[in-house]
Amino acid sequence: MTNWILYDDFVDRVRNHHFNAFSGLITGVSDSNHSFQIGFDHGDIVLLSYRIKKGHAALTMITQIVRAKIIEHPGRNLQNTGSDVLDTSSVLSQLTANTLNETTNITIDINDVSARL
Repeated sequence: MTNWILYDDFVDRVRNHHFNAFSGLITGVSDSNHSFQIGFDHGDIVLLSYRIKKGHAALTMITQIVRAKIIEHPGRNLQNTGSDVLDTSSVLSQLTANTLNETTNITIDINDVSARL
């Protein structure tokens, strides 16, 4: 396992894997010692799990992670696991919505920022 990384750094890795068309699996453990997985197929998120929860229920738990240790498994052959997984843009939006604004130490939804401009 890698060293502990904060949630914002974890979200950056997930976004980078999407933009770089990564195929493989991220496995990790939260600071609560709960395991999770995010699977990618050419940048698309095709698997979400947190303990025994999958899909949207897992995403809700993943967004509550404060810090994690992760291992990346490139090249794993993953296929879409069905309707329980949200589409990639929805997953990224929800993950990003819970990132920390470092200047105010509050969580903001960056989707709201563009509406205010």
